[in-house]
Amino acid sequence: MVCLERKGGTSLYDRMPYTVGVAICCYHGHISALSALFRSIDAQTRRPDQVVVSCSSTSPEDIPYDVGSYSFSLQIVTCREKKNAAQNRNTAASYLQTDIVTFFDADDLMHPQRIAAIHHGFSTHDVYFMVHSFQKSPVFVLYERYSYYVNQLEVCPYGSILVRGHAHDMPIANGHCSVMQWILHECAYPESVEDQGREDTVFSARIIQKYPHHTLYGSDVLSCYLPSGTGGAC
Repeated sequence: MVCLERKGGTSLYDRMPYTVGVAICCYHGHISALSALFRSIDAQTRRPDQVVVSCSSTSPEDIPYDVGSYSFSLQIVTCREKKNAAQNRNTAASYLQTDIVTFFDADDLMHPQRIAAIHHGFSTHDVYFMVHSFQKSPVFVLYERYSYYVNQLEVCPYGSILVRGHAHDMPIANGHCSVMQWILHECAYPESVEDQGREDTVFSARIIQKYPHHTLYGSDVLSCYLPSGTGGAC
């Protein structure tokens, strides 16, 4: 496993109550997509304190990016072996030293206020876990204020996550969830073959069931989900 790293400098954000790190799941086929994602992170109104990419089926020579050229602290961890999405998420998160860990996929895009909205949500509410809405268009609308539903997340009988009373009109990006880092010591992403393809939902459900009174749903669209058609181990 090889790690490319750039240490970020001291900024205004380092003095805020919580630090926010981004754990990005990637594999060889999505390396080119990272360029657009990195641009969306560079454009954040509140940049993350640390970003780690776990890229499986990849050698260091396959990475075309200069980790020192971005405005945020970036690490790209490569591994020649195949890993499934859960393994890549867990690997990326293990390198983060921030208070909050927010997960993301290499082939999706962040709303410019995503990190700010996550930081604000955790700073103003007693929550351990947060998910938010998403869209499939890369054109975003900026927000004057953020909207949250506190302790309204629940797990339905067949295992999906929903906002209480809004089963169909409030989409949830399970793969873009955020947690307090200490939660990951209790509940990591399930890496078994049986959970491939539904690891995000299983992970979210376990946390919501364990801490139902410490959850947050952001009804604002904070990411663009671009279906890739990939799954399993890559």
